[in-house]
Amino acid sequence: MAKLSLQRLLEVSRLLATEAGQQLQDLLTFTNDLADQVLRALRQGLTFQDNFNCLVRQYTIQHQTDTLINTDGKRPYGVIPVRVVSETIRVGAINWHIDSTDQTFVNISFENGTESYAVVLIVLFN
Repeated sequence: MAKLSLQRLLEVSRLLATEAGQQLQDLLTFTNDLADQVLRALRQGLTFQDNFNCLVRQYTIQHQTDTLINTDGKRPYGVIPVRVVSETIRVGAINWHIDSTDQTFVNISFENGTESYAVVLIVLFN
């Protein structure tokens, strides 16, 4: 598969040589600059955290027990389990809540397990 490049995506010089290109020069220049920035970011390993207001962290969660998680003082909008650091344990159910002191707690019911497990969570913010 050919590597995506800005020249292949948008040939600005050819577009600007047309009458329509002259009339839309500002739009074409803006689109060209935006595409260039997006392609550079993707090539340099853009991450989930670069795109969303979130934390991606590993926490130790006790089976069916409210566990306090550090959210850096922010109020979460959502909590998503990404994976359990185990070859045999899976997340069966997850609940989370914010208490009256603005602390965030996660409660996970694990399938095949009743201990504490390392869990990678994505904590989303508005």
